[in-house]
Amino acid sequence: MTEYRLLRGLRAGPAAPLGHDDLLPKLQAHVDHRSTVAAIQALMERHGFAFRRVVEERLRMRFLDGSAFLRHYFVRLGFLGGWKAMVPADDAATVFRALEEELDRLAASSGTLELAVPMAYLEGERR
Repeated sequence: MTEYRLLRGLRAGPAAPLGHDDLLPKLQAHVDHRSTVAAIQALMERHGFAFRRVVEERLRMRFLDGSAFLRHYFVRLGFLGGWKAMVPADDAATVFRALEEELDRLAASSGTLELAVPMAYLEGERR
């Protein structure tokens, strides 16, 4: 499941009881700011590149529980900073503790946590 679906799928969301109902729209905006293959291809074509091949795949990452997920290097590198920026600093410890507990609950009920990370390879040459 994607980053947004993983976090949105939590039981009522860890932020809801903490008065942070605004976090899901912020998470959606965080996800939506990412470019698409079509947008990157159009940009590169405008700058004189012709594409020979485009390959799109998803990297499926599985985690035992919320602790493993939140402490994984790739999650810390690519996601955690953006998520932390959405939460008021005074509430961050509480929100992320609740998030970890909810992820643990989700992993216990389904056997694993899965994150699908989209990847793209664009092969081209200068015209």
